[in-house]
Amino acid sequence: MKSIKRSICILSTISIIMSLIGTAAVSAESEFIDIYSGDACYDSVVRLGELGIINGYEDGSFRPDNEVTRAEFCKIIVAMMNKVTEALSTPPTSAFDDVNKVLWCIPYVNYLTGNGVIKGYADATFKPANVITYAEAVTIICRVLGYTEEDIGYSWPANYINEAKALELCDRQLGTYDSVTRSLMAQIVDNALFTYVNGKSETSYIESIGYSIMEDSYIIAVQDSDASLNSDEIRTNDGVYTVKNDSILDKEGKIGTLILDSNKKAVSFKEEALVSMTATVTGVDDNNVIEYKTAQYGKGSYTFTKNFTIYSDNTKMTYNDIKNDISEGTVIQFMGEEEGRWTFALIDVNDSSVTPVKASRNYTLADTTLEGIPIEYEDLTVYRNNKTVTVADIKTGDVVYYNTKTNVMDVYTKSITGIYSEALPSKAYVTSVNVGGNIYQINSKVSTAKLDATEGSFDIGDRVTLLLGKNDEVCFAVESSGFDKFNYGVVLKTYTETAQSGAKEGSTRIMASVFMPDGNTYEYETVKNYKDYIGDLVMIGYEGDVISMSKASSSGAYGEIDTKQRTLGTKSVQNDVAVIHRLSEEDASQAEVELLNFDTLDEGFISSQQLITSVSANAFGDVAILYLCDMASGYSYGYLRGSEDNSNDTSISVTYRIYSNSVTDEYVSDIKYSAVNTAVSYKLSNGKLSEMKAMYTIASSKKVNAVEEGRIMVGDKIYKMSDDVQIIDVSDILNYKTISVKELAASLSYSATLYSEKPASENGVIRIVKVTK
Repeated sequence: MKSIKRSICILSTISIIMSLIGTAAVSAESEFIDIYSGDACYDSVVRLGELGIINGYEDGSFRPDNEVTRAEFCKIIVAMMNKVTEALSTPPTSAFDDVNKVLWCIPYVNYLTGNGVIKGYADATFKPANVITYAEAVTIICRVLGYTEEDIGYSWPANYINEAKALELCDRQLGTYDSVTRSLMAQIVDNALFTYVNGKSETSYIESIGYSIMEDSYIIAVQDSDASLNSDEIRTNDGVYTVKNDSILDKEGKIGTLILDSNKKAVSFKEEALVSMTATVTGVDDNNVIEYKTAQYGKGSYTFTKNFTIYSDNTKMTYNDIKNDISEGTVIQFMGEEEGRWTFALIDVNDSSVTPVKASRNYTLADTTLEGIPIEYEDLTVYRNNKTVTVADIKTGDVVYYNTKTNVMDVYTKSITGIYSEALPSKAYVTSVNVGGNIYQINSKVSTAKLDATEGSFDIGDRVTLLLGKNDEVCFAVESSGFDKFNYGVVLKTYTETAQSGAKEGSTRIMASVFMPDGNTYEYETVKNYKDYIGDLVMIGYEGDVISMSKASSSGAYGEIDTKQRTLGTKSVQNDVAVIHRLSEEDASQAEVELLNFDTLDEGFISSQQLITSVSANAFGDVAILYLCDMASGYSYGYLRGSEDNSNDTSISVTYRIYSNSVTDEYVSDIKYSAVNTAVSYKLSNGKLSEMKAMYTIASSKKVNAVEEGRIMVGDKIYKMSDDVQIIDVSDILNYKTISVKELAASLSYSATLYSEKPASENGVIRIVKVTK
């Protein structure tokens, strides 16, 4: 490869505004009326116009399908060489009689003839009106680039056609005598500008004629976003430049090659659309790893190097410089040559325009504004508690962050109701509050005004509901009213401790660990020892910073599950229902629970024996909390690769090799199970395999036609997948590997076998997908 064309990332694929150097009737800012952003020649025509290499016609057209004559091509090549002034000073007569009859082209033909770029025909004519052939055009271009017969051979035209192919001057196959249209001409000439001269140097042709190129140039700002700039200036990662063509001002936030003239003015900008990914951070750890969610690829993670390049607030820095400013909710735009191989990122950690709003009502898809903010539905992404939803899922009291730059809404539903017991550091200057025995940071002026010493604010001792947003920070403080599922929790354990600080320092406190509907465990001081409540779902009452608990009464919600209609038996189920699953035994001294997703429950039916407690949110009996036991999700899932029977006359001992979550583990068990090479569900007890059973084969060895988070299509049927589905590639029987949904979607060359804990007739959720190529 002798071309210097490179993969240069851009932030979006917004259409480039065309401009051209035209005839007197066409201004530099005009668009060609017959060239459109989707045309293959679009970028090339724009750039050659900006560089003064091509012109349009007086009616404002470019006429891309017109064939180019030999005379016209000569003029274009002289302009490409930046030698128009020299050409116009050549003698007014030509060695070719038929050129003297077309006076306007004499200087261009003479200049190219005199410099050995072109030759006439054997009959001493030039034939200026003839349409130039592909072989003739690439011959001229290669000669301009410094290639001679000594370099590429003497067998014309194959020598020059082959060299043009090697240089990637043309992206299509053309015959020797095929004509060259104006659109094709523009693409060939444009490619030639960014090709190395004669392949013997690191200098592109455009640099050899007096221009400078700044590769991987990021246009950070223009005057609208940086008042320190003049109206004709841009700020890039390499400095500030004056622009010669105003179309470059429209490239803010783009990456590409900036072309500068001899006066270091920006003449043109060459951008190439490749890969970008906009992600919202959902978690950060101490090892430079972030967890994120995206509309394109779902959930994922990325590990930064300390020197990874990041642009923030118009400043180039490293990840190490900015990592302390990255938190849940930060929007990052990754850029790179291919997905997953990012070269830099853009972060706006201080975007003051994204302030939370409180939904004043239930929204619908007919709404055009969100609390006064216009909604742009095209390419809109809405997350509600990290799950992709629509505007119609935004409910009264939800906290919504609407980033209009990325067109992403992040919706949070968590609220905390309790006694406002303490303002920190003081009520006159409050930055955090103690409500229900827990400390919450305040992140908005609205909530500060409701919790500080302002007249009309909540007083210490008042019952208050906090509406929480990103990082569980307080966005709004409102009067307690209606149902709040965060008044409920499961008691995991009780204990006593000595208070280490505060008014109760040195005294013994009775404590309880309570698992709440948000999936987190909180430590509360209690009015008495609730040891007998371990494993129970309780309703919490607040008495200052101490809580009381009473066992929650059940609404008796059980029966058939319909996730589409969102019903359980005869009752409706709320969209944000909390499903808590007890893993430990009923009489365990310490309870163990997990949070499940109602939409991906493998069970098609919840029996009265599986229901511990259900809580309704309103008079309609809509289910807000389900507390269950003995659900299938208490099992682990994997692929049984093999076994070794070590049993003797007195005992059974079998070692099973199970592949699960990218690892093959060996487990000893007293279970005898003959089948291998199949998916299994299993339970462990003290490291031993205590239970194992074969999963149902739902579809066998069928082609994967489509897949995305939550569902897969094999053959002509669509199946629901669990959130934690394992996709196991067994193409190499010695080296199994786990692949992601995204990897499977990127290469639909697999056949798949699907496994569930339920037979096909009961519409079970797919938990294991075995794939082979």
